[in-house]
Amino acid sequence: MKKIFFSLSILCLTATVTPNANAKSGGNNSNEISVPASQIPQRVLTQFASTYRGATNVQWNVLPPAYYGTAIYQAKFKLNGSNVKVNFL
Repeated sequence: MKKIFFSLSILCLTATVTPNANAKSGGNNSNEISVPASQIPQRVLTQFASTYRGATNVQWNVLPPAYYGTAIYQAKFKLNGSNVKVNFL
């Protein structure tokens, strides 16, 4: 039980919010792979939905394990009129 709680705590702490610089320039990092929400793990979708209620225009990307050592799931969306990018492990 402690391991599960610790893992969930780390997951929550590793979700980061950063301004989406690519949204203004229209660019896309070459290491990002655009994927439908159906290919994102349910635990990531659940965390996203509970944390970012009101998010619109959600686009999902995967940053490959070869680049970071583990797959990073990235959501780009609008929230309260701002472009937001969030990464999940």
